[in-house]
Amino acid sequence: MENRKQFLAQIKQVFAPVLKADGFTGSGSTYRRVAGDVIHVVALQGSASGGKCCVCLGIHLSFLPGQGSLTPPDPKMIEESDCEFRTRLALPGQSDAWWPYGATEQEARESAESIRALYQQVGAPFFRRFSTFPDDFIRVTPPMLAVEGELPFPPGCTFVRLALALARIAQRVGRIEDARQFAEVGLARVGPATSLKLAFRQIITAA
Repeated sequence: MENRKQFLAQIKQVFAPVLKADGFTGSGSTYRRVAGDVIHVVALQGSASGGKCCVCLGIHLSFLPGQGSLTPPDPKMIEESDCEFRTRLALPGQSDAWWPYGATEQEARESAESIRALYQQVGAPFFRRFSTFPDDFIRVTPPMLAVEGELPFPPGCTFVRLALALARIAQRVGRIEDARQFAEVGLARVGPATSLKLAFRQIITAA
């Protein structure tokens, strides 16, 4: 616990100022930025075994329900786990990275500096690619989704959740036919999940 406290003190000194210069607010292990309908979250997640953490990046849209919820989360209180689109800060080609809390202040500072550097290299550009609604979130068409190729869209959710998010986004911006097609693609793959079936059918019916 003492090592984590020492590490978070270095995060506050080394990494938090970079986030706050980018428009994030928060303290401790969670920072949030809201720009119109777009919400960005940076959260430090400790390892279950202790002694280290990863950095989680979340993107959410204000009108989308939170994960596991029927209603949108409060942008001022949203956690990374509530976000529809989630990934971890890591080098290109890697799925995650872990930083030790360190046994000394110097080791803690080195981890905080490493996080800061990778955020500036990878995290900040990632958020910039998905920072403006609707422009950055309407580049995927129903045929693009259907072939399951690489998409110009935030990662971090299943195919079915992605189809539902895209349908809701299309509905939001008035692309009703796209919303219906996204919903039909998702419904065909949804399996036994009753709540998701209902959500897809509501979109199809409204189209």
